[in-house]
Amino acid sequence: MQEVYRKMIYPEMDSLPTNVSEGVRRLCTRDKYAFFAAEMDIESLKATLPCTLIRVPGTTIVTYLSMAVQKGSPYKGMLDH
Repeated sequence: MQEVYRKMIYPEMDSLPTNVSEGVRRLCTRDKYAFFAAEMDIESLKATLPCTLIRVPGTTIVTYLSMAVQKGSPYKGMLDH
């Protein structure tokens, strides 16, 4: 990952997309371009794109979402699982 960063990301730091929408749209206009984002974000944009996106097999990273609530919050019960 460090080598990928050093060779492919760092040299482009001034021109990286500033949001998911811009990054996904670049996928449709550039050759040999990859973009990494949450599947939910990409799915919400797919219908408006002028191209078809495919996920690269074996590249999914499992993540977890956490939320902090104040002690005694009435929302704690809804968020616990």
